[in-house]
Amino acid sequence: MGLTKRAASVLILILLLMLSGCQDGTNAPAVQVELKLATSGQGMVTPEVGIHEYLSGTVVTLSAVPAPGWEFSYWIGEVEDSFAPETKVLLDGDKSVTAVFYHEEQSILINVADQWGSGIGGVPFYLSDGSSLNTNDRGFAVLNTAASSILIAPKASDFFYQPQAAVAEKGDSPAFLVSPVPNPPVTFVELSFNPAVFSTENGTARLNPFSVPKIREAMNRLVNRSYIADSIYAGTLVPCLTYIHPKSFDYEFISDVLEELEQMYSWDKEAAQAVIAEEMVKLGAELIDNQWCYHGEAVELVFLIRSEDERRILGDYIADELESIGFQVERVYLTESEASSIWLDSDPSDGLWHLYTNAWARNGVQPLQGHLLAHYYTADRMPFLLWQDYNPEPDLLDAAGRLNTGFDSLSERKAVLKSGLELALQDSVRIWLGCTE
Repeated sequence: MGLTKRAASVLILILLLMLSGCQDGTNAPAVQVELKLATSGQGMVTPEVGIHEYLSGTVVTLSAVPAPGWEFSYWIGEVEDSFAPETKVLLDGDKSVTAVFYHEEQSILINVADQWGSGIGGVPFYLSDGSSLNTNDRGFAVLNTAASSILIAPKASDFFYQPQAAVAEKGDSPAFLVSPVPNPPVTFVELSFNPAVFSTENGTARLNPFSVPKIREAMNRLVNRSYIADSIYAGTLVPCLTYIHPKSFDYEFISDVLEELEQMYSWDKEAAQAVIAEEMVKLGAELIDNQWCYHGEAVELVFLIRSEDERRILGDYIADELESIGFQVERVYLTESEASSIWLDSDPSDGLWHLYTNAWARNGVQPLQGHLLAHYYTADRMPFLLWQDYNPEPDLLDAAGRLNTGFDSLSERKAVLKSGLELALQDSVRIWLGCTE
């Protein structure tokens, strides 16, 4: 009996030791994690630039040594001390760390402060060279770029920044002041078209005038934006020809181009009517007693008009203008949810609608807006069926893509933005009418 108890005690002790080994992880498989090291500017780091593997839980000592004429500025990543040239990083998972070096003549030093002069960390920036960065905990960021000149603009839209954006070259030190006043949302009002070629119905072809880009383009000149802004919206809107907000940095950046376009597309009902008539005849339609007919039937446009706000009056104004040049218009007054089930969710080629009084809300005035070309004129950014039916010219598609990448110079960006806006107006799957300030 004594031996049995002793054997049992030994067995229990062995089991306890085994459990203890499992609990402290000595029998757990080793977990490998990666440390990715990079530099911005000129200098060396230890470990060297690249990807290194370590056991999870390892603490790695990092050191940064600047090249001659350069100085170490800070680390980007989860390190013990972001501003010490020698620091440590705990690898409890995959980590990326970048050593940032600064040169007075080769780097751009960006500062962001509040009204009391305190640095603001974590502010993201849009950079026209295609890169991105955030201010560090002390409210500054070092930019090392190959671009000859660069646009720098805060992405955060909750508050006003002064200036909205800055043009910088190597050696510059742009400073941004954060205003405590919130940046209010803005609204753009526009007219969206169904650009699809409609499917046949009972063997009969159905005509969609807005499947023709030239007719959509001519609509820019049929509507009087000043009347819309001043009379229908009682001065709460300002006229807009494009999606670029008049108070944005980009509006000033490309103001000469916008001025030319505004003259080119100024209100001229007779000119618009002439273009539309020419294109309607090409489609096989006839104007009989001031009524457009196709295969013996009057051409009727289904106009989705929002009923909750000024867009009801706006829709009636545009419908009146279309009727005055020979179209029949079925005015369908709908709420947001009722309209969305048609203009967003239906197949455009089913021909349930022709045009819609649309509006977009934006979270404040963004300084740089060129990248929105892809959002409004291509199928790349929106999943809805209407966007999938957009068929932009290759040059418009190229401009939209490039405005979401980077540029080596500001002149290059301006040229691409100019081309994109011109091509967007020729395409005009939507025409912009006005926006709030």
